[in-house]
Amino acid sequence: MRGSQVVAAALFLGLVLSGCGLTVNQSITIADGESVDGDRTTVNGSIRIGSDCEVDGDCQTVNGKITVGDGSRVGSLATVNGRITLAEGVMVDGDLATVNGGITIGPGGRVSDSVSTVNGTVELTGARVEGDVTLTNGDLEMTDGSVVADDVIVKGGKGSAPPAIRISGGSVVEGNILVRGRTGVVVHLSDGGGVAGDVRGAEIVRK
Repeated sequence: MRGSQVVAAALFLGLVLSGCGLTVNQSITIADGESVDGDRTTVNGSIRIGSDCEVDGDCQTVNGKITVGDGSRVGSLATVNGRITLAEGVMVDGDLATVNGGITIGPGGRVSDSVSTVNGTVELTGARVEGDVTLTNGDLEMTDGSVVADDVIVKGGKGSAPPAIRISGGSVVEGNILVRGRTGVVVHLSDGGGVAGDVRGAEIVRK
């Protein structure tokens, strides 16, 4: 079984075993300004969290996207076969993870833990990630003063093209960029973008 399939199967099993709060073939919506306690999980449905919400729990889905509106605070978010999109000023008290979907974090966003994706691009626009960013078959785009406070880790995969890491607009990786089991990875630095630590296993191109 391929790595992405293992992750997807593990998440699906976790949702089923969690039992409480599991929704099947339905999307979940949390209205603007609403505060909720507990996890929200679904299979074959999306999760939409409105603006200025407080979600004291984790949100997970298989076969659906997750979107979070401006100024909301949430727990960990995870999806298989869907993307995660965070609007402006979203605070995540946990981590973000996708399989077969990208991750977009808008201006002023902050993730207190790690960000990881398999077969998806991570886009940070004026956002901060306190933990690692891990990529398997996906690119990283950092703009507008974004910060990764720990390492960027590129893992081996069988994608058609090597991942590209683009750091611009004064953005910075405060840890290292570490490439494991993949060749041809290029780190593009421009407009004041930088890496405070080491770059291992990748070529650096400065513009």
